[in-house]
Amino acid sequence: MALVFLPAALITAAVPGQGSRAIRECSTIILESPIDPPLRDSERILVCEELKGGINSPAWSRIPHSQRSYHLNVFLQDRGYHHPSFELQDGTTRVTPGEKTAVSEVVLKDPPPGLDFEKRRGIVAETLTPQLLDEVRNWMVNELRVLGYACPAVTLAANPDSGLIEIVIRSGMRTRVTEISEDPVPGLLPGVFRRYDAFVLGEPYNEDLVKLTESRALSDGHVESLRLRVAGCSGDTVRLHQEVIAGPPRLLAFGFGVNTEGLFLVRGSWRITRLGRTASLLDTSALASLKRQRIGLAAHWFFRPVPSRLFFRPEITFEHQNETPFEAITFKANFAPSTSLDTRRFGFSARIGPSYNFVSTIRGIGPPRSHLVSLDAAVHAASHYFDYYLGNPRAGFSSDLTFSLNSRNFASDFDAQQLRFAFQGLWNYREYDPPLWVFGVRGIVSSTFTSEPNPTGGGLPPSFLYFLGGAENLRGFGRGELPEPLTGGLSAAYLGAEARLASGLPWGMQPFTFLDAGALGTSSTRLAAPIYWSPGLGLRIASPIGTFRTTLAHGFAAGPHRPEVSHLQFYFSYGEEF
Repeated sequence: MALVFLPAALITAAVPGQGSRAIRECSTIILESPIDPPLRDSERILVCEELKGGINSPAWSRIPHSQRSYHLNVFLQDRGYHHPSFELQDGTTRVTPGEKTAVSEVVLKDPPPGLDFEKRRGIVAETLTPQLLDEVRNWMVNELRVLGYACPAVTLAANPDSGLIEIVIRSGMRTRVTEISEDPVPGLLPGVFRRYDAFVLGEPYNEDLVKLTESRALSDGHVESLRLRVAGCSGDTVRLHQEVIAGPPRLLAFGFGVNTEGLFLVRGSWRITRLGRTASLLDTSALASLKRQRIGLAAHWFFRPVPSRLFFRPEITFEHQNETPFEAITFKANFAPSTSLDTRRFGFSARIGPSYNFVSTIRGIGPPRSHLVSLDAAVHAASHYFDYYLGNPRAGFSSDLTFSLNSRNFASDFDAQQLRFAFQGLWNYREYDPPLWVFGVRGIVSSTFTSEPNPTGGGLPPSFLYFLGGAENLRGFGRGELPEPLTGGLSAAYLGAEARLASGLPWGMQPFTFLDAGALGTSSTRLAAPIYWSPGLGLRIASPIGTFRTTLAHGFAAGPHRPEVSHLQFYFSYGEEF
């Protein structure tokens, strides 16, 4: 039966001096004490005769005491009131809700090895409601599937008197993924989407890795929906079935953000997908802020006639940078064979290929014009759980290694080799769910090797030099503020640590504290004094419309050659993460 939403009539508590008001607003119901949360309009319709009076049917306009009591009992149980009492007096139902029942203990029957319910927070001492029981059951089923039990059976029983929850588990055998059937996608070869698999056939089933696979496929925009469903278990094996809703082969994305470094940021992309039977794609993107403007055109060309992870990635970009140390325009074109690989715990991607770069330095350090023909390479490695929790960072590790080779003997204006290693690590204290404390570290080590004279005084383009300061590294200094004077360095190192309270405060607030440290050097292999460091405090708010993050830090310089750069630095951003 569909509920019709009519004008609300309040059910109020019987407060001394207000009894007549309670009867007037709903003459058939009096609550002896308030309930939390109050009844919704759709619930009031089922218990208040005044809300039925406009319906031309005696069966609808008169509500028996038994029917009112039945509905009220259900509504009160939904709120944790399991011992209400109902009394009929002169045609009016008087309701005493009683006290809410809190969860006192959770007992597991026949849990398999590795299942740890202690890490599930927010159950004991919470109000016992059907919704909470559903949450516990869903969490338990997902946890079992993460451990490899793809077809578990979980039964819950709750005692409304004692608050005890008993969970009976029939996990079955630990399973391995041996087969994946697919819904056909018009125009595509079967097996094309296996390039996104975060799991390995023959390895134990993991529900989180299945969800990560679905997220990867959707992020590229090839299909409107993709789901890997458990089709059945047989002994220690499990079969998956891929359900797909294709949708249009085009994806338009647009977003914006703000921060105190670039003020207003706008990002957009237009992607054409499912090109050819192996699902190649073409992507046009643009980014604009006061500090940086960039336009790019890139393709993922899966050139093999069979489904594969190997592809060519041609790309053309035009970029304008207006930083404090320099202003430059860069044109870059590259063509890089690329591939990816997944193991049980990590995902890898790699590319290597030639590129052409033209750099025009408008202001600041660097030659006016530079032409470079480079050999560029990049290797990315990340744990699956770093990617899985990317929208709400709590665990995992990520690293990037890049290098660029340039030689006067091969059509470049100078000799220079650039090497950069960056990493991030996040740890969820005691693996709580939801997390309580999240600890993180991040760091960068970069060097440029060159034999050019006066490389930091105009011999090299600014993209081969290093600066510190800002949200990306030393948060106690302004963006690109270091070194002083702004000549850049041939080497740089940075290390930052952070501790964040991830839950427990209202409105999704997550306060954190951090400490950053870094140094620069005019030599390719040696860092020099001073050491820059900045302690600080911050606040992260994970709202329904995106993440807000703000920090306040103080920058210091330590060492025998200490410049006068110490000051407070405030930063605010919308849409950025650790």
